[in-house]
Amino acid sequence: MKKDFYTIKGYFSHPELPIKDFVDIEELVYFNQIQPIPSDNNNPIFIASDIETIGIKIYHEYLEAKEINIKKKFFKLNRFPFLKQKLDYYLIKNPEFNQNHLFSRFLEEEIHLNVFVLSLFNDKYYTESLNQLFKEFYFEYRFKVYLNQILYFEAITFSKKRSQHHKREALILEQPIGNDRETTLLDTIADTETISLEDIDGLDSLDSYLSDDHLYQAFKQLTNHQQKILYLSFVKLLKDVEIAMVLNVSQQAVSKTRKTALEKIRKAMGVRT
Repeated sequence: MKKDFYTIKGYFSHPELPIKDFVDIEELVYFNQIQPIPSDNNNPIFIASDIETIGIKIYHEYLEAKEINIKKKFFKLNRFPFLKQKLDYYLIKNPEFNQNHLFSRFLEEEIHLNVFVLSLFNDKYYTESLNQLFKEFYFEYRFKVYLNQILYFEAITFSKKRSQHHKREALILEQPIGNDRETTLLDTIADTETISLEDIDGLDSLDSYLSDDHLYQAFKQLTNHQQKILYLSFVKLLKDVEIAMVLNVSQQAVSKTRKTALEKIRKAMGVRT
C-alpha cells in the first residue's frame, strides 16, 4: 500500500506536528492499529484523527528517547512500544538485515541500537551519527579479525615452540643417572612448588603473543588498563560484560576503552579505516 493509493479523510488538529515524518500508514495497518473505511473506489480511506492520535504518541516517544540520547544515556526499547514497533516493521520489510551477521553484531550495542531506531525517522543528525558509528564499528570488526588472525598464528607458533622446549626438557630429565641406570634426573627433583591457574593468568599478557614488530610497538604504547582489556578480550575471549565484572567497571567503559585502544593501535600502525 503506497501513499499515492490511499486517501486521508478529515484534517489534522495539530498541523504543526510533523505527523507525516512519524507515521507509516502501511506499518499501522500491518499491526491492526488503523483500518480503512469502506469506499466506492479502490483507494483505501483513513480517518485523519485516527492517524493523528497514534502519530502524537509516536512523536512523544521519539522526543523522550531523543532527550535520553542527548544526555549520553541509553534507552530501553521496551519503554517505547511504538519505537520498538518501528524497528520490528523495518526488519520485517528488510529481512536481509536479520540475516546479516555483521548487522546483528552492530545492533548488540545499546548505543548503536538507539541511534539506528532514531535514524528510522529520517532525522539527518541520527542518520549521520549512524553512518559514523557503523564506520567505527566496521573498522573495529576488521581490526579484530586481523588481530585474531595474528594471535591465531602466533599461538600456533608459540605452542610448537613450547612443545619442542618441553620435549627437550623431557629428554634431559629422563636421562638415566647412576650405576643402576634406572634412576633419572627427574626422579631426584622434589616437587616443592605448584603454580595455580590464577598465577599463570597473572603472568600472561597479550604482548607475549605478538611477534609482528609494528603491532608489538603499537601495543606497548597503550596504557596498562587498555592492554589488560585487549588481553581479556582477544586472548581470554571474554565478553564485555564479563570483563566489566573482572575489572569492576561498567560494560560501557570496557567498550569505550577497547575502541580507544584499537584506534591508538590503528594510528600507530598507519592503518586506514
